[in-house]
This record gives sequence, structure tokens and C-alpha cells, in this order.
Amino acid sequence: MAMTAENPYATPAGDPTHPDALPQRNQFAELTTKELRTLRNDSHSIRTMAVLLVLGVVVLGLLGFTSFFARMGGLEVIALSGFVTLNLVTAFGLFRRNSWGRPLGFVVGGLMLLAFPVGTLIGVMCLFALGRGGRLFGPERLEHRELEREWRHRKKHRIP
Repeated sequence: MAMTAENPYATPAGDPTHPDALPQRNQFAELTTKELRTLRNDSHSIRTMAVLLVLGVVVLGLLGFTSFFARMGGLEVIALSGFVTLNLVTAFGLFRRNSWGRPLGFVVGGLMLLAFPVGTLIGVMCLFALGRGGRLFGPERLEHRELEREWRHRKKHRIP
């Protein structure tokens, strides 16, 4: 009679939520660890871009309580309101990774290039991340959570 050495503390084989579960890993099988790291970094950059857009709207809102808006004409207020709306919609699309969020992110990233010097740096970061991160948007996107899980698994197990 042969004894099997099973770990009583091991995760059940059919648990799909466990980080080492094989069914979740299949979508990353074609990615090298270097490509995975690039996608993960781009995902972080896109999330950072969305946060910065929201922070920009908050700063503009705080300026609204000062005399800044009192000196503006009607057309300038409408343009600024449109810009604030565009930033909020783009931030929502970047957070949710909707298929329309990426093209809108390109537009806002391009507009940010005009805000030298800080806006230019943020715009360049945004355009690079969006350019390389096509797989992070749309209905068949790679989820940020899954990228992080796979990255931690490969780092823990030193998978090259």
C-alpha cells in the first residue's frame, strides 16, 4: 500500500481565486516576464494619469472659489468647463478601461503636451503608456488585478 503525501493545507485544485490557479494563467502564457512587466507598468501609468486628471479638476475647482473665475469672460468659462468635463470623462474611461477611454486619453495626453513643463512630462508619460497598452482596454482587456497577480506569482517563483 503506497502512501500519498498530500499537503492538507494546500489550496483545493479547483479554486479559481487562488493566485496559483492554472485557468487564470492561460491568458498570460504567451507573455514573457519582460512583456508582462511592461504591461503592468503601463497599467500603473494609466491609473496614475486618471488620478492626475481628477486632481487637476479638483485644483481647478479650488481656484473657482477665488477671484480667478471672476476675471474670466463667458467664452473662457465655457471652454474651461468643457476641458473639466473632458478630463472627468477621460479619467472615468481610463479607470474603467473602456474601449473609448484609450482614444480619449490620447486626445487629453496630446493637449497636456501644451502645458509646459509639467503637463508636457505627464502628457508624454500618458502617450507612451497608452501607445503600448492597447491590450489593457476594451472588452477583451487584461485586468490590472490579474496583471498584478501574475507579476507577483512570477516574481515569487523567479520565473524569467
